[in-house]
Amino acid sequence: HRKAAATSFRMDRLKDVPDEEFKTAGSIEELCEMVLARICSTQIPPVKRASDIMTPYDKLVLGTPSMTVAEAMDVLIKSDVHTLPVVKENGVLEGVISFGDLEMEASKGLESRPISGCLKQNLYVSALSTSLPDIEQIFVEKSVSCVPVVSYGNGEEVVVGERSQRNKNPTLLGIIARTDVLREHAFYS
Repeated sequence: HRKAAATSFRMDRLKDVPDEEFKTAGSIEELCEMVLARICSTQIPPVKRASDIMTPYDKLVLGTPSMTVAEAMDVLIKSDVHTLPVVKENGVLEGVISFGDLEMEASKGLESRPISGCLKQNLYVSALSTSLPDIEQIFVEKSVSCVPVVSYGNGEEVVVGERSQRNKNPTLLGIIARTDVLREHAFYS
């Protein structure tokens, strides 16, 4: 079942709760609800959001539409990143280009071509408030290498997983890469 889940809780972590608190329960149902509420509030972490896991705009390696394929490749190699977000001077997202896309252009002898002509522009995007499970779903179902986190200049709400709409001037706030998602899982940290 796709949505099935199981969990376990550590009852020994309730030892710090004063017995008097549980003595206020009037019935076994109330006691169970109190214990479950305490367990959930102390042992289930809050859902992470895009704003918690993204690489923020001020820490991104960025490209401009006028950069050449060769310049973009050089930036990616020196920065040790795989995907280059491309923005206008006002921070509006034009698209992204991966190292693999740049290599393909270079193999055709187009190193001096501006990257504006080979960007991926129809991107799946996220809002700052998008939950980690929703972001994971975009990666799995859409098979993308990154999810830009954007806001629209007109104040319109970003629909999770929608393709960016350039006419809405998507302002880049950050990028979420696959590695950002993997880092959030305990067995990878």
